[in-house]
Amino acid sequence: MLQDKQYAQGKNYNDRFPESCPTESFDTPENKGQVLESNSEVLLKLVCNLLYSWTEPLFHLVNEMSALQGDTSAMLSKAREIRAKFGELRVGVKVILNKIGEKDNEIYVAWSGLPSLQSSNEDIRGFAFFNLIRCLVRDSHRINTYLEVLKYRMIHQNNC
Repeated sequence: MLQDKQYAQGKNYNDRFPESCPTESFDTPENKGQVLESNSEVLLKLVCNLLYSWTEPLFHLVNEMSALQGDTSAMLSKAREIRAKFGELRVGVKVILNKIGEKDNEIYVAWSGLPSLQSSNEDIRGFAFFNLIRCLVRDSHRINTYLEVLKYRMIHQNNC
């Protein structure tokens, strides 16, 4: 995953009140128990919606990161890789949803973080990068957890 340490060094970003994430409005399971109690189709749709909601933020993260000063090549490469993997996952999840007869009613959440990411104020821009990466890490963990539960259910024929 992207390292947010580069943006956090000496800035005390961890001490600041974080801005909301692009997927903040989603009703997601709060803990493992709720994830395990969730219907498989609901989890699949949630994964699909999480992935779709990151399309625009990841696009802008990559674009704005390429405009940063300094050597950001490693982080830019990682951001591009993550964007591509999210795209592949979106396609795969849509295929599964279609095969089980579920519509992939994507919920597109309007992302309001672009002005901060493009700010001429270095501190605002740095915190926007930090926050976006923090949110990306959080949602990536959620997606991974949901997919692991779904994989386990498929392998064990829902006897879990």
